[in-house]
Amino acid sequence: MNKIIRLGSTELILPLFYNSLKRKKLTKNFPNDFLFYLQGISEINKQRNLKVIEQINFISNLFFQNDIKYVFLKGAALLLQKPYNVISDRMIGDIDILVSEKNIIKANNILIKSGFNKQKSTEKLFSEKLIKKRHLKRLIHDDYIAAIELHQLALDPEYTDLLNPIEILDNRQKIDNKYFICSKYHMWKHAILNWQCNDLGFLHNNINFRTIYDVINLEDDLIRINLKDEVKEVIHFYCLSSVFFENNYVGFKLSKLLFQIQLSSSKFDKSLRFLLNLKNFLSISFIRLSLMIRNRHYTKTIISNPKEVFKKFLDIISR
Repeated sequence: MNKIIRLGSTELILPLFYNSLKRKKLTKNFPNDFLFYLQGISEINKQRNLKVIEQINFISNLFFQNDIKYVFLKGAALLLQKPYNVISDRMIGDIDILVSEKNIIKANNILIKSGFNKQKSTEKLFSEKLIKKRHLKRLIHDDYIAAIELHQLALDPEYTDLLNPIEILDNRQKIDNKYFICSKYHMWKHAILNWQCNDLGFLHNNINFRTIYDVINLEDDLIRINLKDEVKEVIHFYCLSSVFFENNYVGFKLSKLLFQIQLSSSKFDKSLRFLLNLKNFLSISFIRLSLMIRNRHYTKTIISNPKEVFKKFLDIISR
């Protein structure tokens, strides 16, 4: 049971696991104290999500009144789109909002005037004034449960070409005649690329169960038909997920084999992780080097903060 709790906590799927047991009538196979613990986590998560919806309602009204072009992303968008029983099953952290470039400073100031404040941050490497980041600093409010992240990009700067924020905003959809979210296709693609690029799943040849569940509930037949035409990061995601869902397999035979070895053998896993971390170091070095060539402000930031750069590389290769 402890292994299930550790894995479920790491993958943020304990409420989903508990509710799935109930739906499939499998609770009789688990001890009562374990089920009682999961029930408590699930109820806390549900109540939190209901409060998040109240906060989403406040933000959407505020942005409507001030003519802000935006879409809710990730967990917030899922709460509104409801591709599955999201309120009970999905653990949600921040409220992520993609805002048009011309509106993002205005939106940030409006939220601050409405009582939201920036969280303290020690980050010095990527100043908003020096380089275009994925999102501004997180905003919190004493009366609301979730922090807010205003995004100007859907993915980290080096991956922006994979998912254009202008295209997302131009194809947004209105839910309940009130809230704006991505199209279902963009929500599906962002779920994958957020894990693969922002969370380095592609570089680490790894996968996340919460993301898998989001993706399989967002995909449709048209996506399946055109899957072979998607970018390599999407195909790689489906390749690794085919370890658990056979009909997901597309390409990347070696990646799938490595992932299977990682799952089945701790001894092999250590060796593979060393090689993967080495590959990650070289890949990230190349990406950052190309960004330095293209962006002189980025170059100045790197030169002036060598210790911060070293720390970031250590974080990347030690995951």
